[in-house]
Amino acid sequence: MPRLILSLLLALLAVSFLSLGRAFAADAMHTQSQSPIFFEGATIENDYPESLTFNIVAKSNDGEIVSATLFYATRDEISTTRQVVEVDPASRVELSFTWDTSDLTTPPSAPIVYHWEVVDSSGNRASSQEELVFYDDVRYEWNVLEDENIAVWWHDRPISFGGQVFEIAQEAFVRQQEMFRVDPEYQMRIIVYNDFDEFAEWHSYVSEFTGGQAFPTIGVTTQIVSAYNSIERWLNDVIPHEISHLYFYQATKHPLVDPPAWLNEGIAQLNEFSRDSDAIDFAQRAIAGGDLLPLWSLSGSFGYQEADVRLAYAESLSAAAFINERYGNDGISKLLAAYKSGISEDEALVAGLGVTLIELQREWLAWMGVDPDMYPTPTAIATVAWPTPPTYTTPTRNPTKTATPVTENTPIANVSPSPSSFMEETETSAVVELATTASSSLPTAPHTDNNSLQGEDSGQEQGGSALCGSIALLLVIVAFFSFRSRISAKS
Repeated sequence: MPRLILSLLLALLAVSFLSLGRAFAADAMHTQSQSPIFFEGATIENDYPESLTFNIVAKSNDGEIVSATLFYATRDEISTTRQVVEVDPASRVELSFTWDTSDLTTPPSAPIVYHWEVVDSSGNRASSQEELVFYDDVRYEWNVLEDENIAVWWHDRPISFGGQVFEIAQEAFVRQQEMFRVDPEYQMRIIVYNDFDEFAEWHSYVSEFTGGQAFPTIGVTTQIVSAYNSIERWLNDVIPHEISHLYFYQATKHPLVDPPAWLNEGIAQLNEFSRDSDAIDFAQRAIAGGDLLPLWSLSGSFGYQEADVRLAYAESLSAAAFINERYGNDGISKLLAAYKSGISEDEALVAGLGVTLIELQREWLAWMGVDPDMYPTPTAIATVAWPTPPTYTTPTRNPTKTATPVTENTPIANVSPSPSSFMEETETSAVVELATTASSSLPTAPHTDNNSLQGEDSGQEQGGSALCGSIALLLVIVAFFSFRSRISAKS
C-alpha cells in the first residue's frame, strides 16, 4: 500500500510538471506572437568576389519602422561592422545592404555572421536571428569531398584528383590530431584553383610568386595546383603544411596571445610528409658558423631578405624537430594548450616544456652540437627614467572635469588576420623623481601576424615617437633650468 501511494504521488507530480512546462511554452509562444516587431524573408545575394547583399523584411504592429542597422563580421573576429541602412518609415519595410568587396582581398568560403536590428516609432527595438553565411566562390561548379573535420573543393578536374587531395588531407589530420590532442572547433576547407589567374581574381594584390595562402582565422586555405604530372610530392608537403597552420590556430586561439612564428612555421614543416633534412643541416651549419637568428627574434615576420627568410624557416624546423624529439607530442600539446590559456610566451614554455625561452635555445643549440656559449645570454639593460617637468600653473581648489563625447568607429570586419593594438592610458605624477630600472624581459622582435596577410609592423614608428618624445622632454628641462639661471642672474 505505501508503495502504491508513493507511485501515485510521483505520477501526480510528473503530470503537474508537464502541465507547468506546457503552460510556460504556451505563454512564451503567446508572447512571441504578440511581439510588436518581427522579421521574415531573410536572403543573401552572392556575387563573389564583387559583393555580398543582405536582404530582410521587417514589420511592426505598433507603429512604423524608423531605423535599421545591419551588423556583420567574419566568424571569430573581435570587431563587427555596424552599417546603418536608410528607411522610409512604414509598418512594413524591405531592408537591403550590399557589402562591396571588389577592392578587398576576401578569401572564398569566408564565414560571415550577421543580424539586423530595427526600431519602430513607438520605441520598440528588435533584433533578427543571428545567421551564418559562407561567402563562397560561386563562379565555378565545385566538387566537394568532406567529413566533419576536412573539406576539399576543386573544379574542372577528375574525381580522382580530388580524392587524392582528400586522402592526403585526412591522413594529415589524423597525424596532427595525435600531436595537438584537441578537436577542432569547425571544419577546415582546402580550396584548389587550377591556375594563378583564377587565384588572383579575388585579391586586391597578390605576388606572382605566390602558390597559395592560409587564412587560419576562418579555417580556409587556398592553393594553386596546376595540371602537371609531378604533383604528388608537392601535395604531400603543401596540404599537411597548410592544414597544420589551420589546426595550430584552433589549438592556440586566444584574443590576446599570438604564439611565435618560429613555432607555428616549425611545426607546419615538421608535419609535412617528407622531412626536409637538408634544411636542418643547413641551419646547423649556419649556426655553427656564427649566423644564428635567436628564437626571440623570430616571433613575428621573417622579413624580406631571402637569406634571412631561408635561415629563419630552417631554424624553425630544426627547433620544432628538437622539441618533438626531446619532449614528444605530450610536450607540444601542453605547450599549445598553455598558449590557448592566454599566458605569455615564457610562461607557456615553462608550463608546457618546463624551460624558459633562453633555456630552450641553449638546449636546442647543444642538441645540434653547437656550443651554447657561442651566443651569450642577453642581459637586462639599465635605463633611466626622466624626471617629470614641473608645472607653472596654479591648480584650482575644486577642478572640474568636462566630459568629451567619444565617437566609436567600429572597423569593418576583415576576413584577413590583423594585429591587435592595445592603448594604455597613464597619468603622469606631479612628483619629480629619478629612478633606474632594469628590464628582465627577453628582447623581442616587433610583432607581425604570421598569417598569409600580415599587418604592417609599427615598431619603428613607435620607436620614432618615443625618441621624439624624449628629445622634447629634454628640451623642456634644459629650457627650465636655463630660465632659472636667468632669474638668479638678474636677482
